[in-house]
Amino acid sequence: MMGAPYLPGQLPAKRPAYRQRRINARQRIWIAANVLKAFDLPYLLMAADVRRKTALPVLRALVKSGHLVAHPAQPNWRLVKTSPPPFSGDAA
Repeated sequence: MMGAPYLPGQLPAKRPAYRQRRINARQRIWIAANVLKAFDLPYLLMAADVRRKTALPVLRALVKSGHLVAHPAQPNWRLVKTSPPPFSGDAA
């Protein structure tokens, strides 16, 4: 038998620490941008839980690859392409 069903109030055992998948900062930024669709820098920093110096190069790369559009009048961005960015397979 593979395993007994869980009883009410019981939770499945957590995966061992060595098996848990880590998501890096670039992936957190991409996920936050995908969810927010349009955002300014402070909101993205809060949603992705990253520092400004980490986020700005990633945002520049996403603009350069055509995934984001930067608005020149205000410091905010809009997602225009939802296909995976060039760095999406970093920690697969």
